[in-house]
Amino acid sequence: MGARTMFAKFKSGGSAASAQPVAPNALESNPICNHFKVGKQVATAGPENVWRILEGCRKSDGKEVSIFLFEKRSVEKIHKPKRKEAVAEVLRAGVKHLERFRHPKILQVVHPVEECPETLAFASEPVLASLANVLAAEEQKQAALAGQQQQHQEATSNGGLLNNHHGHQSHGHHHHQQQQQQQHQPHQQHHQTSSQQTQQQYHHHHHHHQQQPSSRPVFAKEYDMLDIEIKYGLLQCTEALSFLHYSCQFMHRNVCPVSIMITKKGTWKLFGFEFLEKVNEIDAMDPIPLPQWTNRIPKMTQPNLDYIAPEVQQKKVGSILSDMYSLGMVICTVFNHGRPLIQANHNVSDYQKQLETLDEQVRQLLPRVPVPLHEAVSRLLHKEPRHRPTAQLLSLIKYFSDPSVHALQFLDVINMKDPAQKGHFYKNTLKEVLPYIPRKLWYQHIWPYLQHETLSQEVFAAVLQPMLYIIQNSSLENYQTILLPKFRSIFTMPRSTQGTVVLLENLHVILEKTTLEDIHREVLPILYNSFESTSIQIQSAAFVAVANVTDYLDDQAIRRTVLPKLKLAFQHGTTDQRVLMHALSCILDRLEKEQITEEVLPILWEAKLQEPEIIVRVVGIYRLMLSDKKYGLTVNVMATRVMPSLLPQTVNRGLTLEHFTSLIEVLQEMLNFIERNHGNKLKLDNVSLLSPEKRTLRHQYSTDNMHVPAFNIPNLRIEQRKTSSAEDMARKNSIANVRTRAAGMLGSWFYGSTSSANADSNFLRVANTFTSRRLSDNTLMTPKIRIAPSCASSPGGTPGGGLPIRRHSSTGPQERRGSNINLSPPTGGMPITSSSVPYLLTSSMSSIRNSRRPSVSSTSSQQGLLQQFGSGMFKNVRFSIKN
Repeated sequence: MGARTMFAKFKSGGSAASAQPVAPNALESNPICNHFKVGKQVATAGPENVWRILEGCRKSDGKEVSIFLFEKRSVEKIHKPKRKEAVAEVLRAGVKHLERFRHPKILQVVHPVEECPETLAFASEPVLASLANVLAAEEQKQAALAGQQQQHQEATSNGGLLNNHHGHQSHGHHHHQQQQQQQHQPHQQHHQTSSQQTQQQYHHHHHHHQQQPSSRPVFAKEYDMLDIEIKYGLLQCTEALSFLHYSCQFMHRNVCPVSIMITKKGTWKLFGFEFLEKVNEIDAMDPIPLPQWTNRIPKMTQPNLDYIAPEVQQKKVGSILSDMYSLGMVICTVFNHGRPLIQANHNVSDYQKQLETLDEQVRQLLPRVPVPLHEAVSRLLHKEPRHRPTAQLLSLIKYFSDPSVHALQFLDVINMKDPAQKGHFYKNTLKEVLPYIPRKLWYQHIWPYLQHETLSQEVFAAVLQPMLYIIQNSSLENYQTILLPKFRSIFTMPRSTQGTVVLLENLHVILEKTTLEDIHREVLPILYNSFESTSIQIQSAAFVAVANVTDYLDDQAIRRTVLPKLKLAFQHGTTDQRVLMHALSCILDRLEKEQITEEVLPILWEAKLQEPEIIVRVVGIYRLMLSDKKYGLTVNVMATRVMPSLLPQTVNRGLTLEHFTSLIEVLQEMLNFIERNHGNKLKLDNVSLLSPEKRTLRHQYSTDNMHVPAFNIPNLRIEQRKTSSAEDMARKNSIANVRTRAAGMLGSWFYGSTSSANADSNFLRVANTFTSRRLSDNTLMTPKIRIAPSCASSPGGTPGGGLPIRRHSSTGPQERRGSNINLSPPTGGMPITSSSVPYLLTSSMSSIRNSRRPSVSSTSSQQGLLQQFGSGMFKNVRFSIKN
């Protein structure tokens, strides 16, 4: 009967030996119960699964262990009574060897073997299952799938015969459902594995000439092995054999799934040292005599026939290379869904027949094996031992060259490393490979090691870093159920200074996953207590934590605890100002306005703005305060305190272009703020305080009131007349252009203009501007000039009677010329001065005075002078209107 059929035909009930629990009396009679509390069975191991593995814990300290129990009465039911002691002796010797050879890749014995008349027991490190248990579950799963496919094929191929076989198929389906129900009974653990505990007994017929499988229980345990677990497990076994072959000079002789244990951390460890044999002292690869497998002695006292090397069974010799053949068969079993390539059923003839087709089976299996293992598997299963690689050579193949595997491997020997090596591994190597390691191994394999290392103050700070990474990248559920229960002790345990610094700087990682109740009860007290520490490093880390966890702090804690400690740190100057400024910027929103103006702003004024990073942080705080009036940054504070402290830093050569630009922007924003607020205030003050004195002052400096020396023409009188509205409008519009056209107008005054088109165009312009006015309103009357009687002292005077009133000779009665100059004084009786005639500037008046002769006696010359003056005056009037 093949192993596949053997596993497929299990029954949940089984025999009394397989289905019934351990007899309480038999267990309690063993002395090991004095040291350990024993729980339920979780696995089986050893030759023919003779060891029953139970949960347990040490009474003294509660340490978790696994109890390996052998009941002697189970052997009596199968074998003759005289062979009972032989089996017990083999098992006892195996435990003794296990205690002797201590290695990280070999199962560790916690308590030595204890014996009583009924049982044999010892304690080891916690075990999840043997590889045989896991592969049995895998084989059952594949057998169930194969059965489903076969039933489906039969149903489709038989067609009409389906009804005739309905009862048989229903029975088979019921049996398949029963198997599935037994396979999917969950047993959830924190390492996220589910196990199915099933015991089965193989049905057999006792024949005198053929040995059939014994009725030993097969314990199947569902466990989803990842690729990295298989890779790491095979490397573990390879290194264990390397240690055994070269360091201990022993052969294992029974490398098979029942001799490989999977611990609760997920590591594979070598077990089953019942058949150790000393190797050749000269050369370990030289063969030595070994017994072949036989039916004449109990199977429990012999290695597994399916994994025995050909030279041992055929030539009765073997070496360390025989163990390598057995390891090759284990690799094939793992990748063949739990089925070994040779299934001899304890029959030597079947073994020989299947051995002849081994090469063909290997070729068919290789597609399921990872490519880097192809060559190694082919050579390991070679029938000639000299072609097989040694354990040392096998561990160097490319398949095992994986940084993640090496990191897991280092963890297994971490206790043998010094603190410096541990610290470097935790801070660098492990943290770098964690993203590439499946999360299942985080909780199952890595976290227990890290939790244990927190007890060492020397590596506490280093081990916190991978722990915090795992916490940060774990789901909330995994953190609450798996990580927090064991991480909680760190909150209250004594910590090194560096460890406290690492914890504070990453406090936000913990708060993100922790409940509010735990935050206020356990986590935040770490922060508050750190303010009272005498260590500058811890205080600085506390302010870093404040910046990271501000959202988790209440307002009272910030205002009454954090801010006073922050002020004190600024005053002492022992903490890095960059850290303090960052913390200050984070709590600014939570402070009251009075605290900002009275406590925060003085801190900023007194800060030493030398390092660019400090400048940048201060500028950032001011930028934040400018964004809202609630921060109390007034115009006076900006002008007298803030800007004087920032302006010198504009020439700081340590600033980058980006930092300089930010500084200039803040300064410019402050200037704009001052301009808007203070400028508007000044404008309002000017409007409300505009007094008559200010208006007089404005009038005195206008262009209409330019003071020039008085200019009087003797015996010249200009009649006062009322000016039209058109003249007033034209005069007002021309004032703005007075300064730019002064020189041109003076030229026209003295030299005149003969163009009549200018006057006409100006006349039309006035008419077009005032369309609703009458023509008479738009017509400017020619000024009348009255010549007073002359006297002897007046130049240009004529003796005798005065001159009659007349129009100026340069204008005729038919010509209507507009003028924008009013020669009449603004008020009655006002003397004619340069202030009333704006175009007569000082220089022009001086030239006119200088052009006078001291005495003129002829009437013609007097008339000529007046005629010339009047002509020039009206020519200038026409020119002004045109422009």
